[in-house]
Amino acid sequence: MSVIAVGGRKGGIGKSTTAFNLAAASGSPLIDADPQGTSAALAEATPATALKLKNVLEQAEKEAPLVWLDLPPRLDTNVLEAMRRADFLLLPCPPEQPCFTALEATIEKVASVGKLDEALVVLTLVAPQASASYLASFKEAVEELGVTVTNTLIHRRADAANAWAYGQSVVETAPKSKAAQEVQTLWKEVKRRWKLAKR
Repeated sequence: MSVIAVGGRKGGIGKSTTAFNLAAASGSPLIDADPQGTSAALAEATPATALKLKNVLEQAEKEAPLVWLDLPPRLDTNVLEAMRRADFLLLPCPPEQPCFTALEATIEKVASVGKLDEALVVLTLVAPQASASYLASFKEAVEELGVTVTNTLIHRRADAANAWAYGQSVVETAPKSKAAQEVQTLWKEVKRRWKLAKR
């Protein structure tokens, strides 16, 4: 089994939505380790407290070749251990200064557990009116921290918001929408980077 963990120090960055949609796009189960339990409450995600996370992962290992893990928005010992155990990390980050500051702290911790080469940042909740030059400069600033940023952007889109409100993935509710296409493209990119990291 492989585990792809989706995490970050800050809440409200599109972390759970991203994990939820990618799990649907890949046809793989999602374990919700976030105490808010958003994914588990809305859909068929398995909730997991820090105490039973190891047992849940071991059970999932018997059932699926890939498992997604939605981490809590903090960087405590349990979260760092989950990051260390994961095969790959995806770090969502809206292109905003407060989120960049939180991402810096996250990347520092990712490096401390030896996972920088197995981590990827994705820009999420991107405003439709965001300029290409601004996004390019933000991406460059993130990559100066020593981590790769995906080419795929996840924009704020009504189809994604509506699907999330009803506890469904946009891949299921609006498969031909731009939002679903972004998720599918992101999954292809993550899968390619994850497989390269395994070599």
